[in-house]
Amino acid sequence: AFLYNSIDPMQPDSESYLTFDLQRTVGYPAFLAMFRAAGFGLESAVLAQLLLFCGATLVLALETARTGRSAIAGGVLLVGIFGNAELVRFSFIILTESVAITLCLLLLVLLLRFCRSPNVPLLAGMSTVVGLSMLVRPAFTPLFIVPILVSVRSKWPLATRILVVAAPGAACVLAGSVAQYLVHGYFGTQEFLGAQLIGKVGIYATDRIATVDSAIIDRLRGPADAVQSLQREFSDLR
Repeated sequence: AFLYNSIDPMQPDSESYLTFDLQRTVGYPAFLAMFRAAGFGLESAVLAQLLLFCGATLVLALETARTGRSAIAGGVLLVGIFGNAELVRFSFIILTESVAITLCLLLLVLLLRFCRSPNVPLLAGMSTVVGLSMLVRPAFTPLFIVPILVSVRSKWPLATRILVVAAPGAACVLAGSVAQYLVHGYFGTQEFLGAQLIGKVGIYATDRIATVDSAIIDRLRGPADAVQSLQREFSDLR
Protein backbone atom coordinates (compact mmCIF):
# COMPACT_ATOMS: atom_id res chain seq x y z
CA ALA A 1 0.00 0.00 0.00
CA PHE A 2 2.87 2.35 0.83
CA LEU A 3 4.57 1.72 -2.51
CA TYR A 4 1.29 2.08 -4.40
CA ASN A 5 0.60 5.47 -2.85
CA SER A 6 4.17 6.76 -3.13
CA ILE A 7 4.96 5.82 -6.74
CA ASP A 8 3.47 7.63 -9.72
CA PRO A 9 2.52 4.86 -12.19
CA MET A 10 2.60 7.27 -15.14
CA GLN A 11 6.17 7.65 -16.36
CA PRO A 12 7.45 9.63 -19.38
CA ASP A 13 7.19 6.55 -21.64
CA SER A 14 3.86 5.26 -20.31
CA GLU A 15 1.74 7.20 -22.80
CA SER A 16 3.30 5.44 -25.79
CA TYR A 17 2.17 2.06 -24.46
CA LEU A 18 -1.35 3.24 -23.67
CA THR A 19 -1.83 4.62 -27.18
CA PHE A 20 -0.31 1.70 -29.13
CA ASP A 21 2.54 3.85 -30.44
CA LEU A 22 4.11 2.29 -33.55
CA GLN A 23 7.54 2.65 -31.96
CA ARG A 24 6.50 0.07 -29.34
CA THR A 25 6.00 -3.64 -29.81
CA VAL A 26 2.41 -4.73 -29.20
CA GLY A 27 2.91 -7.04 -26.21
CA TYR A 28 2.64 -4.55 -23.36
CA PRO A 29 0.10 -2.23 -25.05
CA ALA A 30 -2.12 -5.30 -25.61
CA PHE A 31 -1.74 -6.26 -21.95
CA LEU A 32 -2.90 -2.81 -20.86
CA ALA A 33 -5.67 -2.72 -23.46
CA MET A 34 -7.26 -5.85 -21.99
CA PHE A 35 -8.00 -4.01 -18.75
CA ARG A 36 -9.27 -0.87 -20.43
CA ALA A 37 -11.50 -2.92 -22.76
CA ALA A 38 -12.97 -4.67 -19.72
CA GLY A 39 -13.76 -1.32 -18.13
CA PHE A 40 -11.02 -1.45 -15.52
CA GLY A 41 -8.66 1.41 -14.73
CA LEU A 42 -4.89 1.44 -14.79
CA GLU A 43 -4.79 0.51 -11.10
CA SER A 44 -6.10 -2.94 -12.13
CA ALA A 45 -3.18 -3.34 -14.54
CA VAL A 46 -0.77 -2.36 -11.79
CA LEU A 47 -2.33 -4.91 -9.43
CA ALA A 48 -2.17 -7.60 -12.11
CA GLN A 49 1.51 -6.85 -12.72
CA LEU A 50 2.23 -7.24 -9.02
CA LEU A 51 0.27 -10.49 -8.69
CA LEU A 52 1.91 -12.00 -11.79
CA PHE A 53 5.36 -11.02 -10.55
CA CYS A 54 4.74 -12.44 -7.08
CA GLY A 55 3.19 -15.63 -8.46
CA ALA A 56 6.07 -16.26 -10.86
CA THR A 57 8.57 -15.66 -8.06
CA LEU A 58 6.83 -18.12 -5.74
CA VAL A 59 6.70 -20.79 -8.46
CA LEU A 60 10.38 -20.26 -9.27
CA ALA A 61 11.28 -20.58 -5.57
CA LEU A 62 9.35 -23.87 -5.36
CA GLU A 63 11.00 -25.19 -8.52
CA THR A 64 14.42 -24.18 -7.20
CA ALA A 65 13.78 -25.97 -3.92
CA ARG A 66 12.55 -29.06 -5.77
CA THR A 67 15.41 -29.15 -8.27
CA GLY A 68 18.09 -28.49 -5.68
CA ARG A 69 16.33 -30.59 -3.05
CA SER A 70 16.81 -27.72 -0.65
CA ALA A 71 14.13 -25.57 0.89
CA ILE A 72 16.87 -23.16 1.92
CA ALA A 73 17.81 -22.53 -1.71
CA GLY A 74 14.21 -21.71 -2.55
CA GLY A 75 13.90 -19.47 0.48
CA VAL A 76 17.09 -17.59 -0.35
CA LEU A 77 15.84 -16.98 -3.90
CA LEU A 78 12.48 -15.80 -2.60
CA VAL A 79 14.03 -13.35 -0.15
CA GLY A 80 16.56 -12.19 -2.74
CA ILE A 81 13.90 -11.29 -5.31
CA PHE A 82 11.30 -9.83 -2.95
CA GLY A 83 14.06 -8.01 -1.10
CA ASN A 84 15.09 -6.21 -4.27
CA ALA A 85 13.06 -3.00 -3.96
CA GLU A 86 13.77 -1.95 -7.54
CA LEU A 87 12.33 -5.15 -8.98
CA VAL A 88 9.21 -4.83 -6.86
CA ARG A 89 8.89 -1.14 -7.74
CA PHE A 90 8.59 -1.97 -11.44
CA SER A 91 5.25 -3.64 -10.73
CA PHE A 92 3.76 -0.30 -9.68
CA ILE A 93 4.50 1.64 -12.86
CA ILE A 94 3.11 1.54 -16.39
CA LEU A 95 6.24 0.28 -18.15
CA THR A 96 7.32 -3.02 -19.66
CA GLU A 97 9.82 -4.05 -16.99
CA SER A 98 7.44 -5.86 -14.63
CA VAL A 99 5.79 -8.08 -17.25
CA ALA A 100 9.14 -8.73 -18.96
CA ILE A 101 10.75 -9.77 -15.67
CA THR A 102 7.78 -12.03 -14.92
CA LEU A 103 8.29 -13.75 -18.28
CA CYS A 104 11.98 -14.21 -17.47
CA LEU A 105 11.03 -15.86 -14.18
CA LEU A 106 8.67 -18.19 -16.03
CA LEU A 107 11.46 -19.03 -18.48
CA LEU A 108 13.63 -20.08 -15.53
CA VAL A 109 10.78 -22.19 -14.16
CA LEU A 110 10.47 -24.04 -17.47
CA LEU A 111 14.24 -24.44 -17.70
CA LEU A 112 14.42 -26.04 -14.25
CA ARG A 113 11.58 -28.40 -15.11
CA PHE A 114 13.28 -29.27 -18.39
CA CYS A 115 16.51 -30.07 -16.55
CA ARG A 116 14.63 -32.56 -14.37
CA SER A 117 12.52 -34.06 -17.15
CA PRO A 118 13.32 -33.01 -20.74
CA ASN A 119 10.34 -33.05 -23.09
CA VAL A 120 9.10 -31.28 -26.21
CA PRO A 121 6.25 -29.28 -24.59
CA LEU A 122 8.65 -27.68 -22.11
CA LEU A 123 11.07 -26.72 -24.88
CA ALA A 124 8.20 -25.28 -26.91
CA GLY A 125 7.05 -23.44 -23.79
CA MET A 126 10.46 -21.83 -23.37
CA SER A 127 10.44 -20.65 -26.98
CA THR A 128 6.93 -19.26 -26.54
CA VAL A 129 7.84 -17.38 -23.38
CA VAL A 130 10.89 -15.87 -25.09
CA GLY A 131 8.74 -14.91 -28.07
CA LEU A 132 6.25 -13.17 -25.78
CA SER A 133 9.06 -11.41 -23.93
CA MET A 134 10.28 -10.07 -27.28
CA LEU A 135 6.85 -8.57 -27.92
CA VAL A 136 6.90 -6.99 -24.47
CA ARG A 137 10.52 -5.83 -24.38
CA PRO A 138 12.62 -6.32 -27.54
CA ALA A 139 15.87 -6.02 -25.56
CA PHE A 140 15.14 -9.53 -24.24
CA THR A 141 15.56 -11.09 -27.71
CA PRO A 142 18.96 -12.63 -26.73
CA LEU A 143 17.04 -14.91 -24.34
CA PHE A 144 16.43 -17.12 -27.37
CA ILE A 145 19.87 -18.54 -26.64
CA VAL A 146 18.30 -20.47 -23.73
CA PRO A 147 16.00 -22.78 -25.74
CA ILE A 148 18.64 -23.00 -28.47
CA LEU A 149 21.34 -24.24 -26.09
CA VAL A 150 18.91 -26.60 -24.39
CA SER A 151 17.90 -28.10 -27.74
CA VAL A 152 21.54 -28.60 -28.77
CA ARG A 153 22.07 -30.87 -25.78
CA SER A 154 18.96 -32.92 -26.48
CA LYS A 155 18.98 -36.16 -28.46
CA TRP A 156 15.90 -35.49 -30.55
CA PRO A 157 16.12 -35.36 -34.38
CA LEU A 158 17.54 -32.11 -35.69
CA ALA A 159 14.35 -31.25 -37.59
CA THR A 160 12.30 -31.66 -34.42
CA ARG A 161 14.60 -29.42 -32.43
CA ILE A 162 14.58 -26.68 -35.06
CA LEU A 163 10.80 -26.80 -35.39
CA VAL A 164 10.11 -26.78 -31.64
CA VAL A 165 12.52 -23.91 -30.96
CA ALA A 166 11.78 -21.76 -33.99
CA ALA A 167 8.04 -22.17 -34.57
CA PRO A 168 6.62 -20.76 -31.30
CA GLY A 169 8.96 -17.77 -31.28
CA ALA A 170 8.34 -17.08 -34.96
CA ALA A 171 4.60 -17.31 -34.37
CA CYS A 172 4.84 -14.63 -31.66
CA VAL A 173 6.84 -12.32 -33.93
CA LEU A 174 4.38 -12.89 -36.78
CA ALA A 175 1.41 -12.20 -34.50
CA GLY A 176 3.03 -8.96 -33.33
CA SER A 177 3.72 -7.88 -36.90
CA VAL A 178 0.16 -8.65 -38.01
CA ALA A 179 -1.20 -6.68 -35.06
CA GLN A 180 0.91 -3.67 -36.03
CA TYR A 181 -0.35 -3.97 -39.60
CA LEU A 182 -3.98 -4.07 -38.48
CA VAL A 183 -3.55 -1.05 -36.20
CA HIS A 184 -1.03 1.07 -38.13
CA GLY A 185 -0.75 -0.45 -41.60
CA TYR A 186 2.90 -1.28 -40.87
CA PHE A 187 4.08 -4.90 -41.06
CA GLY A 188 6.81 -5.34 -38.46
CA THR A 189 7.16 -5.66 -34.72
CA GLN A 190 7.84 -1.92 -34.33
CA GLU A 191 9.03 1.14 -36.23
CA PHE A 192 12.34 2.70 -35.26
CA LEU A 193 12.67 6.40 -35.98
CA GLY A 194 16.38 6.43 -35.22
CA ALA A 195 16.11 9.53 -33.05
CA GLN A 196 13.98 8.49 -30.09
CA LEU A 197 16.04 10.38 -27.51
CA ILE A 198 15.78 13.60 -29.51
CA GLY A 199 12.06 12.97 -29.88
CA LYS A 200 11.63 12.58 -26.12
CA VAL A 201 13.48 15.83 -25.53
CA GLY A 202 11.14 17.46 -28.02
CA ILE A 203 8.04 16.16 -26.25
CA TYR A 204 9.00 17.72 -22.94
CA ALA A 205 10.66 20.86 -24.24
CA THR A 206 8.38 21.99 -27.03
CA ASP A 207 8.52 25.62 -25.96
CA ARG A 208 12.26 25.61 -26.56
CA ILE A 209 12.31 23.94 -29.98
CA ALA A 210 14.18 26.15 -32.44
CA THR A 211 11.72 25.90 -35.32
CA VAL A 212 8.82 27.86 -36.76
CA ASP A 213 7.43 24.87 -38.69
CA SER A 214 3.90 24.46 -37.32
CA ALA A 215 3.73 20.81 -38.44
CA ILE A 216 6.81 19.91 -36.39
CA ILE A 217 5.55 21.82 -33.35
CA ASP A 218 2.13 20.12 -33.51
CA ARG A 219 3.70 16.67 -33.87
CA LEU A 220 5.86 17.22 -30.79
CA ARG A 221 3.12 18.74 -28.67
CA GLY A 222 0.60 15.99 -29.42
CA PRO A 223 2.28 13.30 -27.26
CA ALA A 224 2.84 15.79 -24.44
CA ASP A 225 -0.87 16.65 -24.37
CA ALA A 226 -1.72 12.94 -24.40
CA VAL A 227 0.55 12.32 -21.40
CA GLN A 228 -1.16 15.06 -19.41
CA SER A 229 -4.60 13.71 -20.37
CA LEU A 230 -3.71 10.18 -19.28
CA GLN A 231 -2.24 11.44 -16.02
CA ARG A 232 -5.51 13.25 -15.27
CA GLU A 233 -7.46 10.09 -16.17
CA PHE A 234 -5.42 7.98 -13.78
CA SER A 235 -5.76 10.57 -11.00
CA ASP A 236 -9.55 10.49 -11.43
CA LEU A 237 -9.59 6.68 -11.25
CA ARG A 238 -7.62 6.71 -8.03
